[in-house]
Amino acid sequence: MLLDRRLLLAGGVSAALAIPARAQDSVVEAAVEVTDHRVALPAQMNGRGPFRLVIDTGAELSGIRQAVADTLGLRPQRQVRLNGRPFPLYAIDELVLGGAVRQSRAGFFGLGEAPGLGGDGLAAAGLITSLDSELLFEAQRWRLHPSGLADVSRYTAVAARLEQPRAAGLSARPHGRVDVGGIELDTVWDTGAPHALSVPQDVAARLGLMQPDRPYALMPSRGIHGPASRPARLFAAPPIRVGEQVFEGVRAIVRMDDATAGAAILGFPVLRCLDLAIARGGAFIGVRRNALRPVGMPYSLAGVWVDDYRGGVRVSEVGVGSPGAEAGLRPGDVITNLGAFSSALAALRGPAGTALPVTWTRGGQTLSATLRLRDYLSA
Repeated sequence: MLLDRRLLLAGGVSAALAIPARAQDSVVEAAVEVTDHRVALPAQMNGRGPFRLVIDTGAELSGIRQAVADTLGLRPQRQVRLNGRPFPLYAIDELVLGGAVRQSRAGFFGLGEAPGLGGDGLAAAGLITSLDSELLFEAQRWRLHPSGLADVSRYTAVAARLEQPRAAGLSARPHGRVDVGGIELDTVWDTGAPHALSVPQDVAARLGLMQPDRPYALMPSRGIHGPASRPARLFAAPPIRVGEQVFEGVRAIVRMDDATAGAAILGFPVLRCLDLAIARGGAFIGVRRNALRPVGMPYSLAGVWVDDYRGGVRVSEVGVGSPGAEAGLRPGDVITNLGAFSSALAALRGPAGTALPVTWTRGGQTLSATLRLRDYLSA
């Protein structure tokens, strides 16, 4: 039997995936899919599907890819502003999550094509913060407790809270205090974030990540507005402590187009290792270590960021401590022997152990060296 309740806000659309329920309803459980890099659940929309929604506890508003909106024949209800920019808001007349929860008039903002999302849309934090709930990563289960989660003895309470939504219809997001190398940070707990820790430059400096001799790799960075203007920097992170659990050997990403603004984010590689319980309207937030292990995002083992340039590639940045730096590559060098942009990227993203001959020009000189690709952030 489906848990069923109609939620109507201004304009007849619930912008967040809030799931209200009758007090007499028992525990509701649905299967989720947990991979190395995301957690998702199936959804039926207006009687069609299943579609795959990535659970994104860092999102205040659920989203849908434009191709899915077009498939369903949806028309924008109005515009919503996210991070200062307008997006279309679509209404789903009937949404069924995991075959267990039905919601009427659910709102989704238009994500565009959302490359790299790994699903047809995203389910905002209200999925687990609107009612007492559990998100069990190892067991691959999402549980709702409409009458309240009475037994929390399996969980260890942590210094966490629910952020009050900034406007009606938005989801409350979980925040938690974590220790990073002896420095306490207030972090958004974001199952949609692909890196263990994500911070702006000022927080990275406090953590000692911005020291000039500290090795880093270069990563593409994008948000709901599209690609960032600069690549992010990926570092080996200091130990991260969440409650009683310590995670070592994970990586932190520094948002280089974000000098001081923006929150620190605890991401999926750590969160997938901690089953999560939220009870009593957020008065209790607890975690329990499961048997999963952190899995980081792959990165270019050459440590070289290149731009398309006259049919070839030009180096724009070289990571400290990388094979590219050791080989002598510098920003402005034009690599001449790896072909056009796409083939050069493929070569620079080769596997560990690859010996990659590289020839480049600099100021009228032709230079060459062999890049020996390796996981240099784990060295």
